Amino acid sequence: MSPALVQIGRTIRIGELARMTGKSARALHLYEELGLLDPTSRSRGGFRLYSSSSVLRVRWIGQMQEMGFSLPEIKQVLGHWGEQHVGPQAMSFIRQIYQEKLRAAREQLSRVAELTKELERSVSYLNTCETCDPIHLVSDCPTCDVHAKDDVAPDLVVGIQSIKEEARG
Repeated sequence: MSPALVQIGRTIRIGELARMTGKSARALHLYEELGLLDPTSRSRGGFRLYSSSSVLRVRWIGQMQEMGFSLPEIKQVLGHWGEQHVGPQAMSFIRQIYQEKLRAAREQLSRVAELTKELERSVSYLNTCETCDPIHLVSDCPTCDVHAKDDVAPDLVVGIQSIKEEARG
């Protein structure tokens, strides 16, 4: 969602905060129940009013969730950060958390890149199966002679073929 700017000092109702952040009003109520978000006041009609900085807080919570943090874990991070009395200590704590998540994200990207290569090899290999003589049965696939001798079937192809072999064995 694109960042919506809210005039500093302006209060917003929960529905508007929900629209601006892409979260449901129920999610915002849950954030409030957990102590992750606080309304600054209430309207005369009893509606929760939030400060403009609440938009940033809700987006931050969403990003933390995307990094794999549960809401209770986010509460712990905020609690630990809030217990620090010296700025550099508080930010050092946050930096450590972000460094660990950055390392994990890079590892995940590496795994996804490897999986992408395997999928590309598998699709390329399987594209040649379209030229296979329709007389061949699925059970013939592991010994298929359509592919070149040096064209080794990728693991994703061999793995599916092994299911048939195990069922026969």
